[in-house]
Amino acid sequence: MPWHRIPNSKLETTDEQTIAEAWFRYAWALNQTDYALFERSFSEDVEAELTPMGRGKGRRTLVGTLKAFRMPWPWMKHYGEPIQIDIEDGRRSAKMILGRIMPGQTQTPEGKRMYGACYRIEALRDAAASWRISLMESVPGWISA
Repeated sequence: MPWHRIPNSKLETTDEQTIAEAWFRYAWALNQTDYALFERSFSEDVEAELTPMGRGKGRRTLVGTLKAFRMPWPWMKHYGEPIQIDIEDGRRSAKMILGRIMPGQTQTPEGKRMYGACYRIEALRDAAASWRISLMESVPGWISA
């Protein structure tokens, strides 16, 4: 509920933090069944490739698919952290690699961060200077960074 209490924070943030926040809003919306936040997370023409749901195009289609996927697993939670963010095109688009954190399995034996999957994300800055996810691809498999 943090985005409902403070929809437009006055705190100074970097573009990198705001880009990551688009994914955090998505994760909060899915984890807490707060689907209204999806509108602020995704562009209208978002494309997604999400295991095991497959490929979808358009915010309405994606939100419907995510709702149906989430419904049988109300306990499902997922967490992630940005591994890399590259801002491009005069600060109007960005690419982010986000690692999916798996509780209890967060480090390799060598102490490197370990993730149970990753997301390849592209984001666009809209006219109101908000970042929205325009492409999200889930890449299954353990990775370390």
